[in-house]
Amino acid sequence: MTEHDEEQATAEARGPVWLNASLRSLLWVVLSTVFMTAMVVTVKHLGSRVGIFEIGFARSLVGLLLTLPFVLGKRETSMWSRRPVFHLFRGASSSGAQLCGFYAVIHLPLATAIAISFAGPLFVLVMAALFLGEVVRGRRWSATAVGFVGVLIMLRPTGAVEMASMIALAGAFFFAVSIVMIKRLLEDDNPAVVVFYYGMIASVITVGPALYTWITPTWEEAGLLVLTGAFGVAAQGSYIRGLAIADASALAPYGFLRLLFAAVAGFVFFSEIPDVWTIVGATVIVGSTLYIARREAVLGKSKPAIPAA
Repeated sequence: MTEHDEEQATAEARGPVWLNASLRSLLWVVLSTVFMTAMVVTVKHLGSRVGIFEIGFARSLVGLLLTLPFVLGKRETSMWSRRPVFHLFRGASSSGAQLCGFYAVIHLPLATAIAISFAGPLFVLVMAALFLGEVVRGRRWSATAVGFVGVLIMLRPTGAVEMASMIALAGAFFFAVSIVMIKRLLEDDNPAVVVFYYGMIASVITVGPALYTWITPTWEEAGLLVLTGAFGVAAQGSYIRGLAIADASALAPYGFLRLLFAAVAGFVFFSEIPDVWTIVGATVIVGSTLYIARREAVLGKSKPAIPAA
């Protein structure tokens, strides 16, 4: 990655000069959450007939095709990476997270599926501290732990664990691995290249199982498959922009906002009504998220803003 690439990628991620790094990263994560919610709604609708491998392949292929023009359009951006092995592991872990997540979304209420996935931020904090050398403040640990307590309140463990719940938990682990890989890759590669390599690797991983379980989609389903890919690449691209200007551990607590979006989407599109425990747990989660966001914004104000290039 050339010096010009680094300056351009950083400038694009930073945004307006009047926003500090913490607020800019939060805005990117919120935008990513909107797109991610739209994607899981289409996946849940498709899941009544179309298999997860077919959905996963469509998401990856469409994302690859949408990303390609942006990568090729930047002549100064190199398509080659210094860390091909990292791209391979990132593609595999992200594919695992995606497929596990799709299965959970289809077989569980949206709010429940997303709640279980919030084990991911805990994994991210641990991995970011161990493998990225990031400094994790005590308040980040505390806020994330409080958020996870909210998840436990929602789940109300009774000893009987559904297979879909275990698959959702596995997806949370794969997600955390992919976040660590992405952060490493952004040290050398342009964000658009990182997204492109994922689409290429994930398409190769899912094409075989997709063909084996193929069900010819209707025109409506085909349109939703395309939207799944479009929403997915938009969500991924937005989150990567956030990672480009903030620590992975700093962004982890913000992910709890996905729960609120999922609960609303589940009610509006699938008539899923959260019970009192879900509401209590969501309140705890959102409260912890707002606290850490405010804390990081205050800390960000103490640091000088870097003008956009």
